[in-house]
Amino acid sequence: MKSRNSAWYLFAELSPPPCRGGAREGVETQMFHNSTPIPTFPLQGGRSVCGASGFYWLKNGLLSCFLLLCCALPARAELVVVVCADSSIEHLSRQELINIYMGRYRKLQNKALAIPLDIAGESPERRDFYRRLLDKTLPEINAYWARLVFSGKTTAPAEVNSQREVLERVANDPNAIGYMEKNNLNARVKVVYEFED
Repeated sequence: MKSRNSAWYLFAELSPPPCRGGAREGVETQMFHNSTPIPTFPLQGGRSVCGASGFYWLKNGLLSCFLLLCCALPARAELVVVVCADSSIEHLSRQELINIYMGRYRKLQNKALAIPLDIAGESPERRDFYRRLLDKTLPEINAYWARLVFSGKTTAPAEVNSQREVLERVANDPNAIGYMEKNNLNARVKVVYEFED
């Protein structure tokens, strides 16, 4: 007789119990070496899956798929706000950005006119920018500007089509301000605000 401390018992307790016996319609039970009934579930073609063993493999299969999916998802890019490299502005606060991008006032710290740039449409960068800045969705932002523009009180930020266009406009206009992913920066612009994850 094998000792309860033997490697065989350790393996048997860690391994999923095997299925024994034939398959029939409905749920049936089978007996393992410890006489504990184990439910068996029928499959097409007269086969069956032992409940404990099937659950073991299903659980581990789902865990593996989850880990693979996490590895496949790209890391979220860091988003920054930039101005022209020659600008005298070195830093903008979150509140200053809110005031500029929501049309409350359009002046930079050096009293120059601020020209905020917004990536058009439903771009991921635009969605991420307003979520981080205001915790608002794009439909909420669009509705806000629809009301404000209709009232004639102010104008919405100038629209551009891509991060590349943001880079070109900001680099060539000392009054322009825009947002982009940090990995797209170059020496022609400088960061004045960086969102914390």
